[in-house]
Amino acid sequence: THNYSQLQAFSDGNTYILLNEAAGSVVRRVDTGAQTALGALDNVNTPRWHPGLRNILVFYDTNEDETVRLQFGNADNGQITDHFVFPDNYDRIQVNQSFDEMSDDGRWIAGMAALNNEDDMIFSLDVTNNRLGAQISLRELYRGACQRDPEYGEVPPDWIGVSPLGRYLVVNWARDGVDRCSGQETFDIATGRFIGHSYDGRQHGDLAVTPDGQEVFVTISSQSPEVSGFPAIVRYELPNGAANPALIKTVPWHGLEHISCR
Repeated sequence: THNYSQLQAFSDGNTYILLNEAAGSVVRRVDTGAQTALGALDNVNTPRWHPGLRNILVFYDTNEDETVRLQFGNADNGQITDHFVFPDNYDRIQVNQSFDEMSDDGRWIAGMAALNNEDDMIFSLDVTNNRLGAQISLRELYRGACQRDPEYGEVPPDWIGVSPLGRYLVVNWARDGVDRCSGQETFDIATGRFIGHSYDGRQHGDLAVTPDGQEVFVTISSQSPEVSGFPAIVRYELPNGAANPALIKTVPWHGLEHISCR
């Protein structure tokens, strides 16, 4: 299958497709199905296509050592190169939080890394200029703005991404609500300054841009505001539209699972 509904399966130009296979992540030619020179990518983390560089995969390296690297893989010739090496206090990438798309121009990527002091760092990385943007300590969040969960303590994010136009760092937490470290929060992508809440839940969804240029989070509502008994597809505006969802479409089904805006 494709890797995930939030990730683009096809390379820029549609020459290659990134698939999940028994051997791990595999890149194949679209026209013939042949595997590329990259082979089975079982020694990298969270590959995704670069949206502006044809046939280039972007991923974090293996967690087998205590250095975190952002790497580029060339599907044409199989070459893998280091693009950015994180500071020494970054020990390993947190995979589940770190696999969302880059910004549409390929400039920004985001994620979370475990540090060597047992803290976790939410970050954005300016891939074009090779420098870190936002750096937000999970420990410091729970020492300040965020309340610890009485059962689970410091609840980590479910996923971390960048908005399609590269304006915001988007953090979706593993608990509902509009208190800090709950729902979906937006931050300044360069500085990490907290901006607001763009969603109050943790349903699956995807980031997108409307025809008029508004960045949104598209997700599922279990109850349509228009037709009783059916779910709906709705959108929330970034950076702070949590209180004002807009109906996209009521659907005549009894359940919804994944939303993809690729």
